[in-house]
Amino acid sequence: MYNRRMNDKKPEEGQIKDAVIDHLQEVVNQAKAKLELINCPEHGKALQNLELIRDAGRFDIKCCCDAGEKLVEEAIANL
Repeated sequence: MYNRRMNDKKPEEGQIKDAVIDHLQEVVNQAKAKLELINCPEHGKALQNLELIRDAGRFDIKCCCDAGEKLVEEAIANL
């Protein structure tokens, strides 16, 4: 008979979560490389920072200005 307690799954689930986050980090790094090529007409490089906040599962995106942010947002939509 197959009987498993909930606690038995936690290490495996943690490993899966870490693997997914690691893969997402790779995707973010690839996207960042492409987004760094976007130039704002006023300030040059539009993207100033893009990083994955692993613990929160969120992104920290900083751009040079509102116009640069709009360009980056459009590029993200097309990735």
